[in-house]
Amino acid sequence: TTSDGMASTANQQSQHDPDKGKPFIWDPYDESCVKIDGDEYYHPFPQRKGSSDAWKFFRCKRGINYEGGQQPVFCLRCCQKMKAKPGEQPKMLLYSLKWKQGFATSHLMAHINAKHKADLERISGSGAAAAASTSHQSRLFQGQRTISNERQNAITRDLVRNMVFEDKEPFSIVERPGFRKLVNTLCPDYRLPHRKQVTEVADEIADESVLKFLNTTTGQMHLRRQWMSFSRHQSGQKLDFSVPLRSL
Repeated sequence: TTSDGMASTANQQSQHDPDKGKPFIWDPYDESCVKIDGDEYYHPFPQRKGSSDAWKFFRCKRGINYEGGQQPVFCLRCCQKMKAKPGEQPKMLLYSLKWKQGFATSHLMAHINAKHKADLERISGSGAAAAASTSHQSRLFQGQRTISNERQNAITRDLVRNMVFEDKEPFSIVERPGFRKLVNTLCPDYRLPHRKQVTEVADEIADESVLKFLNTTTGQMHLRRQWMSFSRHQSGQKLDFSVPLRSL
């Protein structure tokens, strides 16, 4: 009798297999449509936040006009077919005109608690752990929001080095709305500099680089200033001389 029961369950599972030859694997977070006995079952409210946990176990039958009646549903865990009653309060959904009200899921949750309580606790436990982790990260982030002036200046200099000098972005990048929103999301307390401030910081970094080069390089440096007329295509030079680097 036991073997017959197991065989019957196996046949039932294979009968509801969306892809023949593959075992039916229940996934509470999969909201894709499944094909069962020639009918399509799907998640009724995949885009609604805070929907009932019942829809992690059940799917609704497609193509049924349930107004005033009941909607056929199917338990993905044990393959049991049930009925879902429309909810008492109509609920208009902006993303779909087909579903104009919710479902009463108390009897579906009763089925889950009676037959799949361990699975429900596992799902709820993983969700609670993820929420706790997110809350902890949020608290850490909030604790790091206040930054000092030294940190403010250091971030600005890194911004100029990486965005202006390395990526060749214009000084006006700090005026772009998308860039400002991104920086505000990553570090709300960081104050983006104005375009003029970026220019000043770029000049400081350039001067520091030149002085560092002069202090670490020996030999002669040749200086030449050239000019060019774009209208007459003429060019010339004002001065041309060499200076010992160490004398600077």
